[in-house]
Amino acid sequence: MAVLLSELKEYVGLPPDASDAMLKKCLEAAKIKANTAGILAEDHTDDPHYDLFIYGLAGYLYDNRSMAHVGSNPNRAGDDAATRDMINAFVLELRYGGAADG
Repeated sequence: MAVLLSELKEYVGLPPDASDAMLKKCLEAAKIKANTAGILAEDHTDDPHYDLFIYGLAGYLYDNRSMAHVGSNPNRAGDDAATRDMINAFVLELRYGGAADG
């Protein structure tokens, strides 16, 4: 498996003919963030867990591209903590859990 822009478009629910310029930036930023966290793509080839992490992180960046303050919507007050916990879990599992068996 590999992280593909076309699959990310499907993951976030964009139609195939939608502009992908901003989504491409979010995908590249997600890869950079993973690399900075010590999650190297070359260590996770054919790893669906890594791919899902990158899609999830890129989707999160795309959905929150306005950088709105979480407190601006009281119905979403717990989203930030839940997202942080999910990202931390992925990073720890990918960094210390070893390669996926496929």
